[in-house]
Amino acid sequence: MSGNPPPVRRALPRAARCLLLALLVIALVGSPSEPRSAGAQQSPTPTPLEAAYWDWLASQLARQAAAAQAVPSTFELGNATWRREQALALDAWGSLIQEARDRRPPPSAQTLHTTLLDAVDRLDRARRLLLGAVASEQDPGPDLAAQLRAGRQALDEVAEHSRARAEGRPTT
Repeated sequence: MSGNPPPVRRALPRAARCLLLALLVIALVGSPSEPRSAGAQQSPTPTPLEAAYWDWLASQLARQAAAAQAVPSTFELGNATWRREQALALDAWGSLIQEARDRRPPPSAQTLHTTLLDAVDRLDRARRLLLGAVASEQDPGPDLAAQLRAGRQALDEVAEHSRARAEGRPTT
């Protein structure tokens, strides 16, 4: 039997998986400046400040989701190289969280931004638990998973509100 061997399936590296997840979130959230279909409700044209905020929010949601997804499920606390890589990744995530805290939304997005801040606060608690585990070489405990889950759910809520706004649907 002559033929090509079956293709080899390889797992994507973590960075590639995170990038794919980020692109998926951006695709799902969409950009509020995308053209709407003829049947969609037209909302007032956003100001440049609002448009910049909505673009930033889509990017922020994708990057936060990728950072939360990159949290390892197993810990190599005895491995100094692994701990160093985690510390660097956690530091970058902390900068991303601070970016959300420093951002000043337009008045039309104030409530949604507050929800985003609640989400990143949960994610920051998880980040700090993992940072403490890396520094002390001790398991972070079950609170890490609980905070991650709560933060991801809150990010999903923000993403849904953002999608609804982009599509001209009412939000609750």
